[in-house]
Amino acid sequence: MEQEQQKHLGEIYTELAYVKGSLRNLGPGLGWTFALANPPLPLAGSAVAVGLLVDGEPVPGDRVWIRLGGREVRADAVSGNSPLTWQVGQESRFRVEGPELSPGEHEVVIAIRPLGFGELDTTFRFRDEVAGPEPALVAREGFGEPVALAGGQAFAVASRAGDLSADWNWFGLKTDNGGLYLPPARFLRSLRFLAAGPDGALRPLAESTVEAILRPGRLEARAEPLPGVAVTRTVFVPPGLAAAVIRFTARSRRPEPVDLTLVAEFAAALVPYGLLGVQLRTLRAEAGEDGIVRCSTPELPYRVALGADRRPDRAELADGTGRLTYRLTLPPGGAVALDFAVAGTVDGGDPGPQVQEVLGRAGALEEATAARFRAALAESYQVATPDPDLNLAWAFARVALEHLCFRHPEIGAGICAGLPRFPNYWSRDSAWAAMGLLASGATGFVREVLENYFRHQLLEDRPEAQAGDLPTIISGPAFMHLMGYGTSADGPLLLAALLVDYVEQSGDLAFGERWLPALERILAWARRQDRDGDGYLEHGVDPGVSTSHALAIPDTTWMDHIDRRKSACEIQGLFWHALRRGADLAERLGRTEAARAWRAEADALEERFWQDYFPSGAEHPYDRLRPDGSGDPTLRPNYAVSLLFAERLTPDRAARAARALGDPRLRAPHGIRTLAADAPGYDPISYHHGCVWNLVTGWSAMAALRWGETELGLDLVRTLAASLLREFGQAPELYRGDRPEAFNGCLLQAWSVSVLLQAVGRYLLGLRPDALAGELWVAPRLPADWPAVSVRGVRVGAALVDLTLGPGRIEASNRGTGPVTLRYGGQAARLEPGGSVTLEG
Repeated sequence: MEQEQQKHLGEIYTELAYVKGSLRNLGPGLGWTFALANPPLPLAGSAVAVGLLVDGEPVPGDRVWIRLGGREVRADAVSGNSPLTWQVGQESRFRVEGPELSPGEHEVVIAIRPLGFGELDTTFRFRDEVAGPEPALVAREGFGEPVALAGGQAFAVASRAGDLSADWNWFGLKTDNGGLYLPPARFLRSLRFLAAGPDGALRPLAESTVEAILRPGRLEARAEPLPGVAVTRTVFVPPGLAAAVIRFTARSRRPEPVDLTLVAEFAAALVPYGLLGVQLRTLRAEAGEDGIVRCSTPELPYRVALGADRRPDRAELADGTGRLTYRLTLPPGGAVALDFAVAGTVDGGDPGPQVQEVLGRAGALEEATAARFRAALAESYQVATPDPDLNLAWAFARVALEHLCFRHPEIGAGICAGLPRFPNYWSRDSAWAAMGLLASGATGFVREVLENYFRHQLLEDRPEAQAGDLPTIISGPAFMHLMGYGTSADGPLLLAALLVDYVEQSGDLAFGERWLPALERILAWARRQDRDGDGYLEHGVDPGVSTSHALAIPDTTWMDHIDRRKSACEIQGLFWHALRRGADLAERLGRTEAARAWRAEADALEERFWQDYFPSGAEHPYDRLRPDGSGDPTLRPNYAVSLLFAERLTPDRAARAARALGDPRLRAPHGIRTLAADAPGYDPISYHHGCVWNLVTGWSAMAALRWGETELGLDLVRTLAASLLREFGQAPELYRGDRPEAFNGCLLQAWSVSVLLQAVGRYLLGLRPDALAGELWVAPRLPADWPAVSVRGVRVGAALVDLTLGPGRIEASNRGTGPVTLRYGGQAARLEPGGSVTLEG
């Protein structure tokens, strides 16, 4: 506190007004921007002139746009007759058209002539390092396609055009499931915007949309509803709030004033998200004196409110639907801004005050939303390969995964399995998704995911499950799927291995020691799944056990809609992998006897597995052992999981099995099918009998890369990247097996994006940080025609390593504060802070 008091008043003012880190380039030819959280006038007030200087050089006023409240004005339009007024505490954003700022630090000065002070100017100045343009995806078609945006508690489903309304393909039924969700509630069925000019003819803004840009955490859509008029809207879900914000800027290039009408057309839903097809008949909509519309139903405690930062000129309401009309006048060559917000509550409370709060802080919340995703990207590796599409897909896979990281007030922290269908936490999905976080360099949230599962571990048997089991789903009573156990053969094994992966990469050995008993209980639970005593784990749901109210499943592997009993191949691979990772942790904690026993158990299981599941001369392993003990030679890609964790298989046999994953019967142009196309029962629209899943495409890519099938592995990685870019930064649960049509339970599925991060980070680049040992293992599997790959920001304890990977050599430098040992091609080199090293091999 004393240090704060010793600061000069000007320093305090700058810290309170300028949003640190908001000085950013927008892209080549697009200029740059920055934000203020408070007025650039110490006592607020009106400006009759505004100028901008950068590093002492003035910026032409016709290039400077200032967004303030409901206006966006050009700096050279500010005058005594048209002053620009900052209210107390009001935020603003400056956007400068033209060239970008050069890299490095800059001093920015805002020169303001306050009203009533004659020729006296006041200045506001700050220094900051300009950040480069964010990754962005641009679409100029398909504006009705859905986009998921989330803020850690709530999520919205929007169209690329910016409406909270979008078609979703639920296994062939295309229906509008846009809107705002705070699981377990859904608040809106749709929110669409229309525009009209002086003739009064209303047309959907979606129809005149010409461009959509997806930036980390925000969607920007530009429409041209009238000649010479552009309407840009930015959509986002603020962190930690059950709200969505849509910020409009209507800009005119015409020399005369233009009358523009914006209409918000909405329909409330107010049902649990699991009842997406249900329409209530008892909805009410009422307009308050504050201009905010509130919708409710007597049947459920869910409430929604929506409105803008100005009162509607007209409100037409009926039965939970309505139209809100806003009439705007655009000045010649000028702009008008409007902020619109939607908020909901699940406890019967009034969401109106939250709408008003959001509208009052829309600019700050937009910056906070951007900051959340920028921080996620900054925490992750920055990857630059010779393939620009792969680089962009890497960034947006990390962004997509961040959209799914929730801290829910009812069910705690976790990674949603998928939106909008699965906004709760499924053990197998959570583990594969968290592996993607680790593979991209992020560790912090993985700890929270693990804690939430381990605190729910069963300590004693139940009728439907056994001690040591972890919940298949972490859920709540109003969610569609119940909290339950006994329905995942793979989730506990995956989470056991994830625990050790996290401890190793983060260096948090105390966390590993705390939860080693949980890992031991998982291994004991797994051994009990060998019900017939043949050494292999079995699986299958007992009669009457289900994961939901409405859906009974026959099996407990990830292919839970079909029966693969008795012993699926991937379950065995996950068990020996969990044993080995448990042994690694036990050894670090001084439990040498346990480590030796677990490793021996894993080796024995794996050796028997390859003998029994991969007969001599076979092109690929069996998918399972049948109840009679015979092997099922059906070609499915599940054995890729066992290949990933194989240590007792000869390289030539492993490579042969990896090549079989690219068999034309499995391989579709858009990924790997769940069943070979010539197999009995193949159906291109069957969930587990023919559809293409990014999940198994990712498994196959990783297995191919690991066992030297680099061409196949990279081809599948590029397939994943193309899928993500085609889907505008997200990836669905699955596609049809015969064409790349999303045929999905979710439009954004966690493991569908996570496997891209794993395939690139862990296998293509071969990065394995070990903070416990202070080592970075690098084993890239790059194509021979790639000259170099750059990776920045690989954290190993206190070390922060930048790498250049080239054919037969790596160059590394350390920007961190601690040393690290670099291991590559059988060589090791110590890398001190500020140092660099080159290794060849």
